[in-house]
Amino acid sequence: CCGLTSMTISNSVTSIGDEAFAQCSGLTSINVDSGNTKYDSRNNCNAIIETETNALITGCMNTVIPNTVTSIGDYAFYGCWGLTSVAIPNSVTSIGRMAFCDCKNMTSIIIPNSVTSIGHSTFHYCTGLTSIVIPNSIESLDGTTFYNCTNLETISLPNSLRNLSSMAFVGCVNINKIISNIQDPATINYQLYYYYYPHIFYPFDDVNKENCILYVPKGSISKYQTHEYWNGFENIIEIEDGDVNCDGSITSYDITALYNYLLNADETYIFTSDINGDGNV
Repeated sequence: CCGLTSMTISNSVTSIGDEAFAQCSGLTSINVDSGNTKYDSRNNCNAIIETETNALITGCMNTVIPNTVTSIGDYAFYGCWGLTSVAIPNSVTSIGRMAFCDCKNMTSIIIPNSVTSIGHSTFHYCTGLTSIVIPNSIESLDGTTFYNCTNLETISLPNSLRNLSSMAFVGCVNINKIISNIQDPATINYQLYYYYYPHIFYPFDDVNKENCILYVPKGSISKYQTHEYWNGFENIIEIEDGDVNCDGSITSYDITALYNYLLNADETYIFTSDINGDGNV
């Protein structure tokens, strides 16, 4: 229903199924009648929220997620082509499977440290993303989380990450910088798939390991160089203290970024590495 631009959920609606409005790519306005006891669109947020659970189940390109929402449901923004960026409040603790799948024009998303679980294929085919910082509250990435995010260039892995699924970043052919804040390399869970012929997939199968730079915490480089999977990267570099953006050197960018961050004067700088090892980026 790519031509659908607005909709109103009436008072009588008591059930909305999975993927009910998936790929309604032209939606700009969503409203739930104030008399509905099951769902609401609190604060004119342009979304459908399940009132009892505070779960956002359907959004659109103009959704503003209220800070009372605790979860983003399965397929919530699936196929929302008009979505270019989204701010997830600190109240959200989980993002469901395929929640942002095929949001191909989304170029920016910040996942807060409050999020402890990210579902299967959550950012599948988000081809507009060029960088992603995974928060320091995630212990595992399952399934095809970032499958075919073909323009993704930089990713930051938190020191909380323990398990990495076999296909988490498969198809991400343009990744050229991986910042791993993990002292002990994450366990790689490979899987055997049968599609025409048996094939084993690994998370970074499509990454050019000759050109991609893998940044690792100070003192852990030997662990990565001897790891049966991570040692496939030819350029492994230890993160220097103070190198905020992990470009391999400490420059005026890093100093200015830290200065403005401490003064709360500017939040536009990108912090990709845990420079002081406190567990937070």
